[in-house]
Amino acid sequence: MSQPGSLDHSPGLVQPYKARHDLSELVTNELGLPVGSVDVKVSSVARVHASRVCKGDVALMMAIDGPNVVAGRVWVFVSVDGVGDFVFASLFSVKSQDKEQGVALWHTSDNISLCELTDVLCSIIWRDASAGVVRTLAPYEFRGFDAVSE
Repeated sequence: MSQPGSLDHSPGLVQPYKARHDLSELVTNELGLPVGSVDVKVSSVARVHASRVCKGDVALMMAIDGPNVVAGRVWVFVSVDGVGDFVFASLFSVKSQDKEQGVALWHTSDNISLCELTDVLCSIIWRDASAGVVRTLAPYEFRGFDAVSE
């Protein structure tokens, strides 16, 4: 409790630090901003809703089309001064889903997308099902959503 922000539960990066130049350049290019025009910070851990998600986790995220969800592997969290907090993640393509059980099979991907941190819902339990396919188990509160591809 002696650390600044230890009682802060709002979505955001945990102990962010200045991004390397190449990552800063990538982020600003992705956001359509001039390189060097904003301060970019990174972290391997972020607070999302009531939990934390870490670099390397498979996370459940809100899909672009609204009420649906997509899964993906988290690579890094970034904060762009004056713009917002984001996550680079490899988004998966859904193969099959059992909404009642909260289980889905996903084709993995190495294509990395920049997503808003507020779209990250939680980390999910996962395991390799076969080559290029992972099986996930969603928490109870997210079992009614449709799993979709990026």
